[in-house]
Amino acid sequence: MTISKNDIRIRYLVEASTAVVICITNPAIKTYFFSHVSQQILAFSNLIEIGLSALIMTGAISDNVISKIKSYITPIIVVDLCLYISASLMGLDNPDIRFILLAIVNSTTGTVAFVAVKDCVNLHVSGRELTVLQNKLLIAAQLPSFIALAIFMFIDMDMHVDIAIYCQCAIFCFIGVADIYFVKKYGKKEKEEEEE
Repeated sequence: MTISKNDIRIRYLVEASTAVVICITNPAIKTYFFSHVSQQILAFSNLIEIGLSALIMTGAISDNVISKIKSYITPIIVVDLCLYISASLMGLDNPDIRFILLAIVNSTTGTVAFVAVKDCVNLHVSGRELTVLQNKLLIAAQLPSFIALAIFMFIDMDMHVDIAIYCQCAIFCFIGVADIYFVKKYGKKEKEEEEE
């Protein structure tokens, strides 16, 4: 069984819209927050993110764990979104807290959600077809973001950090809904195939 054309289009839309929003909002967020945190906080948050991601990925390498992750994908993504939005908004008052909390969120619930989506894709697309799909998803992210960033630079618009954070929170909510739909749909099909 393969992924339907409509669902592939949804994945393209997710990749493209995410890339566009991130590339347009990141300059405002990076210039604001990097001027408000120390090198030690950045290093510490990177240490947390790399260490926790490694631990989570090590624990998520068995079939049983990945199946459990997929069966609980809705609460995992809802918790991920709530934590991401809370960390982002709290970070406006305390940038140190933002970097540390986002490192924890990205490396835990974010990593787990990524594993579930990747597993669904890998179970339904393989070989050369998977390579082609991955390349198309990469193009779907890079080309629109290049065009959007060029236009953004051309109009020379200064984005306030609050607006940038709200935009990123909104796009991550869109990604979350799309990922829940995708994992639920293809996780159900996987179970049906196993029962046959």
